[in-house]
Amino acid sequence: MRTVMRSVAVAVVVVLAFACDEVPTDPIAPPSQSDVAAVDQDGEPRTEFQRSVMEAIADREAQGLPVPAQVTYEYSETVARAPLLLAAGAAEPPTMISASTVLHFENPTQAGWQEWPAVVVEGEVPEGAEGFINEGDYTEFIKQKIAVEHPEAWTGVEYETGPRSYTFTESIVLESTTAPKGLALLGLESTVTDEILMGFTVLGPDSDYAISFDLDICIFWFFGCVIEVELVDFWAGVELDWTIGTRLPMALSITSDAPVLEGTTFTPTTAATGVDWDAPDYEAAGVSPEEGNEFVLEFYFKAGVFLEVLYVDLIDLGVEIDIDEASSFATPLGPGATFDLPSVAASLWGFDVVVASADVGLTLTPAAGSDKYTASWQATAAGSGSGNVEYTTSGEQIALGSVQAVDGPGNAAVALSGFRYYFNQFTLDLGVYFTLSVLGYGSTWNIPIADFDLSALTGGLYVNPHAGTPSTLDLLIEIENVAPTVAISEVGTVMINGVPTFMAAPDQTLTLTGTASDPGRDDLTLHWDWDDGDPTPDVSTFYEVPYEVTESQSTVFTDACVYHVGLWAVDDDLGMGADYVPVLVSGMATNTGRLEGYWQHQLGRMGRTDFDDTTLECYLGIVDHMSMVFGMTRDISSIAAAHGVLAMKKNGGDPREQLDRELMVLWLNFAHGAIGLTDLVDSNGDGVPDTEFGAMMALAEARRMNHSSPDKMLRTLTRILHLVSVDLVN
Repeated sequence: MRTVMRSVAVAVVVVLAFACDEVPTDPIAPPSQSDVAAVDQDGEPRTEFQRSVMEAIADREAQGLPVPAQVTYEYSETVARAPLLLAAGAAEPPTMISASTVLHFENPTQAGWQEWPAVVVEGEVPEGAEGFINEGDYTEFIKQKIAVEHPEAWTGVEYETGPRSYTFTESIVLESTTAPKGLALLGLESTVTDEILMGFTVLGPDSDYAISFDLDICIFWFFGCVIEVELVDFWAGVELDWTIGTRLPMALSITSDAPVLEGTTFTPTTAATGVDWDAPDYEAAGVSPEEGNEFVLEFYFKAGVFLEVLYVDLIDLGVEIDIDEASSFATPLGPGATFDLPSVAASLWGFDVVVASADVGLTLTPAAGSDKYTASWQATAAGSGSGNVEYTTSGEQIALGSVQAVDGPGNAAVALSGFRYYFNQFTLDLGVYFTLSVLGYGSTWNIPIADFDLSALTGGLYVNPHAGTPSTLDLLIEIENVAPTVAISEVGTVMINGVPTFMAAPDQTLTLTGTASDPGRDDLTLHWDWDDGDPTPDVSTFYEVPYEVTESQSTVFTDACVYHVGLWAVDDDLGMGADYVPVLVSGMATNTGRLEGYWQHQLGRMGRTDFDDTTLECYLGIVDHMSMVFGMTRDISSIAAAHGVLAMKKNGGDPREQLDRELMVLWLNFAHGAIGLTDLVDSNGDGVPDTEFGAMMALAEARRMNHSSPDKMLRTLTRILHLVSVDLVN
């Protein structure tokens, strides 16, 4: 409830400070504790809210709109108490940022109004929430209240148009832990892309053994060799060479979210796309370029004896075969994606006469391709997982499978290997060709006849990565450490104003149980701090790679106070998690209750008193924890402020102030140990205890907080509470 009420107050300040000609209808929320400090144009550190105030004022000035007469900014940083971090040396302790922004207006015109707006409260209690909202227009109430407390306030000053200052205070804690920086980076991706060359290239022996000679003569040599005639050309020997290759370049990628948090699972994706290489690509891979062709079939064979004399073949004994077929294409992948192989032509019938020739034959054109390209994958190092992947469509992203982020900080190495390109698509196109030439003029016609799908005959034929080229694709995925999660069991607590609280008596042994878990392969050290003022942990226990630990520790509190007991867990990467629970220790149950005058004297700190400052401050801490009035509506942040609650004015104070005095006395008696939370008290003044003390105080404070409660009711409550205090004394 305190947080909600303070947020409402903040929203009112912002609305008043930055309204234009009309009152905004959308609420303006205060900055959260996640706001971090920044630096303004003058080099001074500022909060995000302060910077937004500066920017708003600058924008309004640029538009010629009114702005506050004066704005002041205060900013300070202090190091909060953090015994665990100081002891472990893991990181700098948390930083507390305190900031104050004051906007001063000489009149409402500087805020964009003709007069200051009314203070209206309206709204509904959210479903499932506890509390109340007192709706209404409080403008006149505020005006009259100020006039009562400060009769001179409205002398020569109009409430509706007079000067006003608004103060916005911020308290921001910047936690210092090694929580994953990946929280800010999640959603980014890490990708590695490379090209894997599948297939083979077989180079022939390039064998050549031959004997040859030429005999040339020159004619008309008197003025030089004008005409040169080759008389004899002789060759004898053997030549043999070939190149056979099927080279299938594939572009592969692995993509994953990065960084990822340890203890989570993630699924990288991969894609394969057929590409068309050029000669430089093959050269860079250390493979024979072959003019950049993916399919190469070159075969040359020559053997025999050949003799020419004056260009007339005299001897021609032997054979010469010269085949040169090649094609360039992007590696096919997917149903129906194929590349053509060299066609084979077979002559069936032909004739050759003096003026004409003709030929008729069959053509057979094979084509090959794949709709299945496979690989295996494995995650190692800071990741774990393995499996197989099958690519069936070029360029389609395919999930590899779940990878476990085992531990961080580190890298999960995901590797693709074992690539296979299957030739599981094979077709034949059958056709007829017809060639006719007359007097040297002619053409060839090709007529398709039928297509045959012989894919079933290829079986499991496949090729691996080309020899001498890379055969794996690796991606390193950053794994971020996750700080341990910590929880102190709330079994045995009492709900006080929405806060689970352990209740204990002095010298009573209190046993607390906490659980810490870490998703990574981390050792854990648990630290308990009893809030005794010592910056070092009170109990520390080391656990080797436990993943989850539950332990109980006991302690004894001697003095009455509210202790904020903390449990920290630190992993071996210095990630930290923490949890806190309040432990309320009241005074000894044998202590006697006291009345208003006694407590007023103790808080006045004049003459002889029974308590030192530390004890009284602890008592006030108990009152603040138990009450919805004190610490929120009434300030008791110091002994002097609390004394002001008990010290009535000469006129005796108004009914609420009188009720506050009796509430304070009873809460101080509770802190002193004179009464317990469940002890029965007389709540109606009939002399019979009928209601638990805690229930009576909750009802009394609720009526006190209700602005519509009549004075008569408040006086009745004051009398009843006073009688309860008297009963505690007797």
